[in-house]
Amino acid sequence: MARQSPSALLDLSSLPPTKAACAQHSLRVYLQVQKWLGNRLPSTEWGWKLVEGQLLPVKTTLPPAPESLLSLTLRPKV
Repeated sequence: MARQSPSALLDLSSLPPTKAACAQHSLRVYLQVQKWLGNRLPSTEWGWKLVEGQLLPVKTTLPPAPESLLSLTLRPKV
């Protein structure tokens, strides 16, 4: 384990969703239940976005991390 890089030790898929991602998922679940009940709601107001004529899920409404952290770790230097 000591020979592995820190990024190899951190499995990001094991992290729980953020509050914003969970909120978007909850909106989509609510929309699905309403469709089962026969209620028609606009999908784009309940966790979906229209992109080039196709509905895609809104994964989150927040950035993955604060800009100060992103600028240190994820952005390539120009």
